[in-house]
Amino acid sequence: MKGIVRGSLKSLGINALVKVEIVDLPQCIINVDCTQTPL
Repeated sequence: MKGIVRGSLKSLGINALVKVEIVDLPQCIINVDCTQTPL
């Protein structure tokens, strides 16, 4: 299974792009890219 999920962390009050890459269970690679610095 290969999947790419993109979301934003607004619940934490932080604007950031979350890139989640799932390659062959149960291996999960989570890449978090922050576009803006938190308060």
